[in-house]
Amino acid sequence: MISTVAYNYVCPILWIVGSISNVLAFWVFSQKDVQGTVSGLLFKYLAVSDFLALLDCVFRIPWIGFAEKVYSIVKWSCGIYAYLINIVKFISAWMIVAISIERVIGVMYPLHAKSWCTIRKGKIFTVCILLISLFAYIPALGSFKVLMIPNPINEDPVILCGIKNNVFAKIYPPSSMVISSLLPFLLIGICNGLIIRSLAKLRNSSIATTSLVKKSPTKMLLLVSFAFIVLTGPAVVFYALLSFWITPDGTLKFIQSGLLTYDPIVVNLKLTNHAVNFFLYCLSGSKFRNQLSALLCGCRRRGPVTEG
Repeated sequence: MISTVAYNYVCPILWIVGSISNVLAFWVFSQKDVQGTVSGLLFKYLAVSDFLALLDCVFRIPWIGFAEKVYSIVKWSCGIYAYLINIVKFISAWMIVAISIERVIGVMYPLHAKSWCTIRKGKIFTVCILLISLFAYIPALGSFKVLMIPNPINEDPVILCGIKNNVFAKIYPPSSMVISSLLPFLLIGICNGLIIRSLAKLRNSSIATTSLVKKSPTKMLLLVSFAFIVLTGPAVVFYALLSFWITPDGTLKFIQSGLLTYDPIVVNLKLTNHAVNFFLYCLSGSKFRNQLSALLCGCRRRGPVTEG
């Protein structure tokens, strides 16, 4: 029942709403008003990675049947799919880490922020993250295979992209969980703590605090990063437990263990993380809302989107 609701109804909604919202976010952050800010650049890249990450929904919607068609025709497509989708999810997580670090510097060292956090450094960081992900997820290519699982409801087997029994399959799940979920989870949490502590120290100076928040995307970042922690936290725990089930019959044992019941919930929470950022921008950024309204109305307003 949980799986049916999650993949037949929730996934399509997340895909459609999230894709449209990420396109709108990319549109806003691509305006000339934002081109000169490193935070605007990183938010734009985040919108791209989130849009691509939501393509995972297409492979999970049963009534489309896209995954089964592809897996049945091209057997090795399972590994390619796992490789590519994990790369974009990795980049998405580390874009939030980059924005968090940029905001820590902006809040704690405002006089040095412009010289330390530049557009050039933001682009270099993004390229480095892309290159790391391309190499880090190579084990995924040899860790997955198409599995035909007996279907208790009818005679048609369930086609899954499952874990192989080889050395890559033993390394991939725990290492992937650490670099794409656990490590970003911890770094974002630490950055948020530093930002909140710094703002708390400045609360007696209302002018300084107000100016600092208005001249930076701090509020937007805090909401986005808190959403990341809340929505990916269950996945960190779930996949940590899953790593203990990677045995010679790892995938089948995972199915038999009962953990499969919770997999749709964890998956949809992570997908929600890629679909919700646009609405958090609208909630926390008045300049973002103004710029969006201006674009949709065909008029033009001045002022950096990442302020306020």
